[in-house]
Amino acid sequence: MGSPGGEEDTKMTPFMTEDFLLDTEFSRRLYHDYAKDQPIFDYHCHLPPQQIAGELSFQKSV
Repeated sequence: MGSPGGEEDTKMTPFMTEDFLLDTEFSRRLYHDYAKDQPIFDYHCHLPPQQIAGELSFQKSV
């Protein structure tokens, strides 16, 4: 049954779900079972090596 404007009712789905870009069952299992809770390592962070090696803490992340 159509809407009053004559268009069919459609249900919108979220664009980015928790499986966004995970196209296969293997990729979903690998991500959710192993990678999801791992920390993010950014090796391209522009910090001097001395600050990284010294485990320097910052007050703000940006």
